[in-house]
Amino acid sequence: MKRTSFPAMLAVFALLVPGTALAQPSPAAHTEAMKKLGFLAGNWKGQGWIQFGPGKRERFEGSEKVRFKLGGTLLYLEGRHFEKNKPVHEAVGIFSFDPASGDYRFHSWLSNGMSRVCDARLKDGELVWFYQDPRSKRHIRFTISVEDGTWHEVGESSADKKTWHQFFEMTLQK
Repeated sequence: MKRTSFPAMLAVFALLVPGTALAQPSPAAHTEAMKKLGFLAGNWKGQGWIQFGPGKRERFEGSEKVRFKLGGTLLYLEGRHFEKNKPVHEAVGIFSFDPASGDYRFHSWLSNGMSRVCDARLKDGELVWFYQDPRSKRHIRFTISVEDGTWHEVGESSADKKTWHQFFEMTLQK
């Protein structure tokens, strides 16, 4: 077996490193994309409802704390929602930007141990994050809009992406 000399390996490494460095997104472009989600940053409080399957809607009072992290490259959300001091929905989420696709990603973790990675898009001032539930195969989407200091969020599900059923709604103020 023929061995490659150290100087030859060093030369190959030197040629590969600049190409790898060029493939990395610029930090400024990344933070500029994330700034577009700045309308969510702040402390929010309000109420809403959620419906788990057929039956009664559970109303809740809650809050969302939203902060930029890691030099503005991540948007961290912490939501806590209660009905009569009983937790109804507790979650942590992180929005990030994917420079390869030009879209956002939303990573979420729930108090029941579930987590997921969702696609997200910003269009016409609304942030929509969505996924397909692996168990039910239903499509799930959440749409967030903020207008005049009011956060409005709607959660919907669909079997065919044509007919949507609302199962969540929340209105918060800063």
